[in-house]
Amino acid sequence: PTRPWRLRAENLWFHCRLFGGLDLVQPGRHCFAMAVSHLGLAVADDDNHQPLLATAIFFLAGLYQFTVYKNACLHHCRTPIGYLLSHWRPGMRGAVQIGFRHGWSCLGCCWAQMLIMFAVGVMNVLGMLLVTLLVIIEKYAPVDANKLSRGIGALFLLAGFYNLWLATV
Repeated sequence: PTRPWRLRAENLWFHCRLFGGLDLVQPGRHCFAMAVSHLGLAVADDDNHQPLLATAIFFLAGLYQFTVYKNACLHHCRTPIGYLLSHWRPGMRGAVQIGFRHGWSCLGCCWAQMLIMFAVGVMNVLGMLLVTLLVIIEKYAPVDANKLSRGIGALFLLAGFYNLWLATV
């Protein structure tokens, strides 16, 4: 007999491992950051030195906010209990599967917003705070998720146009 608390703990553990970056790729993360910095695509300070790349990132993130996939992932992220109950499988294997699927839906929901960090500078504390607030608002605000996602997408697109204007002035 499997204890329900054990399955929840295993599910949480696998979800955190996936969302936390899959420990297998942690050593490569530092190498990737160094390579990106050496190529001049992003720097480890609070400013981005590639305004056209930042513009492209804002446009990509803004357009992604309007996609069906984003809204499907956001729905799963906003209602995890419903997701867990509808996809429940017994045993350790079931816990791993549901944790993996739920982790991917969370990643699918927020990857574009996390990419914004390369547009504003990877060590920009204000940028991190704003992205964090957007993720929290998008997940917990008691308004229609699709409208909220489109509004955030419009903000990202406006930021892209503003960035493009700054790059050409």
